[in-house]
Amino acid sequence: MNELLSNYLVNYYNKKDVGYRLSPKIKLDEFWPELVRFRQAKAEFLPFKDQAEKPFWFVLTPKLQEYLHQVDSRGKDSLYSVVKEEIQAELTEQALVEEAMFSSVIEGAFSTIARARELIVEGKPPRDTSDQMVANSGRVMRYVLAQREAACSIELMHAIQRQVTEKTLEDEATAGRFREGPVFVVNQRRETIYEAPPAGAVQPSMAALVHWINAGEQQPFIHPILRAAIIHTYLVYVHPYVDGNGRTARALLYWYLLKHRYEFFRYFSISSIIQETRERYYQALKDMEDHEADATYVLLYLAESVVRAIDVILQRITERYRRDILVAHLRERHIILNQRQARFLKSLTVSREQRGTMAKYQRDFKVVYETARRDLAQLERLGILARGKQGRQFMYTLNPAFLTTGKLN
Repeated sequence: MNELLSNYLVNYYNKKDVGYRLSPKIKLDEFWPELVRFRQAKAEFLPFKDQAEKPFWFVLTPKLQEYLHQVDSRGKDSLYSVVKEEIQAELTEQALVEEAMFSSVIEGAFSTIARARELIVEGKPPRDTSDQMVANSGRVMRYVLAQREAACSIELMHAIQRQVTEKTLEDEATAGRFREGPVFVVNQRRETIYEAPPAGAVQPSMAALVHWINAGEQQPFIHPILRAAIIHTYLVYVHPYVDGNGRTARALLYWYLLKHRYEFFRYFSISSIIQETRERYYQALKDMEDHEADATYVLLYLAESVVRAIDVILQRITERYRRDILVAHLRERHIILNQRQARFLKSLTVSREQRGTMAKYQRDFKVVYETARRDLAQLERLGILARGKQGRQFMYTLNPAFLTTGKLN
């Protein structure tokens, strides 16, 4: 039996999924309480309670330890300090735009990366509520970066919530204040899927959270990634505000990790990962609520999301250096390209596919077939592009030899 219990510590399934995997000879209603006791015997308990007065807890599972190792070995590396300043600035701006947009989209806004860039980088005025939400999120990300040395406080939480909800609330008087009534989370069908703790619990709950954050080193060690995830999770659970809880929670997650010198967090958007895997995110929160206040489900999800985000960052750094190498080779060999060709080559260095077609070239640059053919043929003759075939169309990719040596045909 211990072997079976240990298996469900490694594979941290919820009750329903455990039931699917159990032998028909074992009754789930008898096995599950034993599994919970087994997990809790290895758990860390937190000084926060759920609505049933059960303390939140988590298990440092092997998979969670693996994620944390990856974060520390790849995310706190000196690599980020030696990345060229212009690339750092570009990645920071891209992450700021993406976080502002996706954090707002998760909460119901409608926007695009292009529009978010207009609002945040170019400073264009918002046209509607969705625009306002995106612009607010952009300002908040800059704010938490500026406040990274500050101690946590109720006032800091209020300032963040006030900024993320500016000009979007039905009652502006509720901004920067804890709610005074009940709050419900509903799905797209307007069905209630979660009822937050009563309003009377909000102030003491948030005071306990602030104390726990600031006590830091005076408490048993919990990895900063997990502490940030717990901050996010508990704030979402309590839902202390009328609106803006998710955005406030994600901003505090950023603030805490930047405060603890996880500099790579400036370069990626956690909300873009959550938006991509929203169903898993909500399921993890529900598993915590349904399974004895076990926060392990959410911590596993968020730690994995951070690891995935690091993959994105490293890929983007590689792409930016590839682009710079390409530009340097062109300059060294005095190759003069037209604006279309230069933009196409740069786009190939930072695209996931790293390839393009004649038809896409025509669409992107609004040119006729003959112009596209002539442009691409010249790049192929120079040895900058390699041409292959997929199906009935030609595919153009960057020539690895040119990227490596800058050698022309």
